[in-house]
Amino acid sequence: MTAKKYYYSLIDISILLDLSIDELMHYGITGQLGMFFDWALIKSEISIKNLPLSLTIKYIGQPPHLWEGPVNDMLKSEHIKNPNERLFPLSTGQLSVINKNGFINLIHAYDDFDGSTLEIVKKEGSEQVEYPILNLSSIIVTSFSYEQFVKDNQLNKADKNDCFDGKEAFENDNIPNRLYFTIGLNKEVWPIPGNMNLPSKTELAELVMAKDSGLCRTDIDAIIRLSTPDDIILGGKKKKDKIPFAPVHLR
Repeated sequence: MTAKKYYYSLIDISILLDLSIDELMHYGITGQLGMFFDWALIKSEISIKNLPLSLTIKYIGQPPHLWEGPVNDMLKSEHIKNPNERLFPLSTGQLSVINKNGFINLIHAYDDFDGSTLEIVKKEGSEQVEYPILNLSSIIVTSFSYEQFVKDNQLNKADKNDCFDGKEAFENDNIPNRLYFTIGLNKEVWPIPGNMNLPSKTELAELVMAKDSGLCRTDIDAIIRLSTPDDIILGGKKKKDKIPFAPVHLR
């Protein structure tokens, strides 16, 4: 029996989709992949550390008598079992700051789905206290957001640019071209200078697609895999002390 998973970390999604964290953050910042944080963990942090802060949730545009009771009960509870009730969306602006600085101080958040707002309020006389921090490891992607992203990008089904499996790809009569592209990509990319970031899989795919936009995803993946040295792992966070990747002819 496999327990149902309600949400994933960025590392989970990175492994599932073979995308770097930077690439996932791009999709989040551009609004293509919904990202959230678990406010119940923030509430627990405030309680455990006895911080002079309070966390409030309100529903804008709705009569208070309809939501104040349930919200107050939820905020007082030590256990919030419903995973969906624990999450608040991160705006594209908040994601941009996290991506740039590595973190944000959580002050407020807004969910336009139900008009709810979350706010961290400093108690009187505690102006010097820092707000709770959200970083990359705090970001959550719900199973619904993940499945919608996969569907929108057609990552779970074959189309005219996809092949169903490796066998079908290699029964195509275009094998010589694929081998040519593999050798060409290897010479175009490697070796990487020590002061340069490794390329992402997306960057390599763009180089391949520039040669033949009709290649299916299975072919592109195979070309990238075969052209990449065995000891190299693509993806990962770009290092600020290294220059961006560029193919050999642009170095």
